[in-house]
This record gives sequence, C-alpha cells and structure tokens, in this order.
Amino acid sequence: DYGYAIDTLETAVPWSEVNRTMNGIESSIRQAAQEYNEQVHIFTHLSHLYPTGSSIYTTYLFRINDDPVAALEFWRHMKTAASKTIVEHRGTISHQHGVGVD
Repeated sequence: DYGYAIDTLETAVPWSEVNRTMNGIESSIRQAAQEYNEQVHIFTHLSHLYPTGSSIYTTYLFRINDDPVAALEFWRHMKTAASKTIVEHRGTISHQHGVGVD
C-alpha cells in the first residue's frame, strides 16, 4: 500500500568467507538497485553459528512502482545479483528456509 516491498535471503558459508560474502551480498543488491536508479535499505546479521561457519541472513527493503511486472523484474534483478554472489563465495543457495520457488 505504501509502495515498498521487503525480501529476505539467507545462506551459510565457512568462517573464512563470512565477511566477504556478507559485504558482497549487500554490495550486489545495492549495485543492482542503482542500475534501476533506485536505492535499497539492506541489513544483515549472522543467525546460526557453527564450528565451521555461519549462516548469513539479509533483509532488504526497496521501493516498487505501480506496474507489477516492472516491480517483479526489479526484485528479480536484485535477487539474482545476490544469488550469484552467494554462489561465487561457496555459499549454500539457502540455509534454514530450504530451497523454494521465488
């Protein structure tokens, strides 16, 4: 109703990749939004800690326009950018939520 949408994504990576992956996810989402001349509010936290690594949970809030097709395209562009970054850093494509259909 207010012209905004929110999404989350999560992954798990070895400790050696946590900082790079977290920064990479946020950077890739931000860059993808900038390609649409938009800004995005992103916040990330570590949610599950293990001896070998951690899960990374990212939430992002973004403005959408009135055209649902354009809004979906914008979201997909950001989500794809983040997913590519996750894979590049050896992260799982999902952690505790499981793999579903976006």
